[in-house]
Amino acid sequence: MVLVQALTPVATGMGAGFVVALGITPLFRGLLFGISPSDPRVFALTAIVLGTVSTSAACLPGLRASQVNPIVAMRSE
Repeated sequence: MVLVQALTPVATGMGAGFVVALGITPLFRGLLFGISPSDPRVFALTAIVLGTVSTSAACLPGLRASQVNPIVAMRSE
């Protein structure tokens, strides 16, 4: 549950960023040398890196939440 709550905004942002990035590629044609602005390998590598970093950042709170005893958590409330 913690991972889903953490990764939902990440997936939404990655989807919106992909659409915006494809929309503004004509602006960057003169700035990039050696690759095309809509190179699928670059988009895939960026998505993999962002997905890996965000998943590993969400795993620590997820692991902490899974180790909490529900009875103790309910008593503290």
